[in-house]
Amino acid sequence: MVLNTDLKEIMMDHALRTISYIADIGDLVVLMARRRFVSQEADEPPKISRTPKMICHVFESDEVRPNTKLNQILHPC
Repeated sequence: MVLNTDLKEIMMDHALRTISYIADIGDLVVLMARRRFVSQEADEPPKISRTPKMICHVFESDEVRPNTKLNQILHPC
């Protein structure tokens, strides 16, 4: 979850299992996550294969710092 402390609102929220990439580049953080599949309507024919969709978030802040706990979970040594 990414919070905007100035506005006190949630900017982005993804389940940890959907996050596939995090980069900390200076004052930028890049986060990529798989998008959830939208359930089909009852009257639509079933799709044979689904291509996963990705969403990319880029955040810039002077307060960016690596989240050690999250990095250890996603990239264990």
